[in-house]
Amino acid sequence: MNTFKNMIVGPVLSIALTANSVGEWVKSFVTRIAISLDFLFSPNIYIFFDKYPAPFPARSLRLESVHSAKPSILYNADALLFFPQNNETGSPHIEDAKSSRLPLLSLEIIDLDLTVIFDLTDYIERARYIRQDSTDCPTISEIVMGWSVSAGLILDSDKYRVRYITNDGDTMIVSITDTSELEQVTTTDPSPSPGEKPHAE
Repeated sequence: MNTFKNMIVGPVLSIALTANSVGEWVKSFVTRIAISLDFLFSPNIYIFFDKYPAPFPARSLRLESVHSAKPSILYNADALLFFPQNNETGSPHIEDAKSSRLPLLSLEIIDLDLTVIFDLTDYIERARYIRQDSTDCPTISEIVMGWSVSAGLILDSDKYRVRYITNDGDTMIVSITDTSELEQVTTTDPSPSPGEKPHAE
């Protein structure tokens, strides 16, 4: 009797386990496809927060949490667009909004000897931002980090500086983590870091 029971129970259990494994595999496969499609067709959005120099991928964040910091500005790496967040819905608000050029004539990443390492002028000519309510123009830090995520390259802030020319024709040299508002930057020299040349030329 036990032999007969084992002959029946063993295959049935095996089939059940196989079916369960197939179900788990199908579920895993569908999840992977959904994630892949999301990455393919969703905008490549990054979120900046005050006091954090680097942006975070929007897909990995839970902004609905009461513990979440408030975003300062969002960045679409595909469209090279900086834009505010719609605080009511928590979603990007870029509909019916006109974008503006960044208030710069040129921007370069330089080393401590003032040698140009990367010329970002083409990037700043193509990048745009949307001003809305209290949202300011992106800072130098946000612009450089926006370029970094678009280029896939994160720079060492101890080795490099930013040299840029404002719309007024002033040439400035600042840290790549500079968070001054661009339209309020003056030519006053900050205390340079060791090995750094004067701020304004």
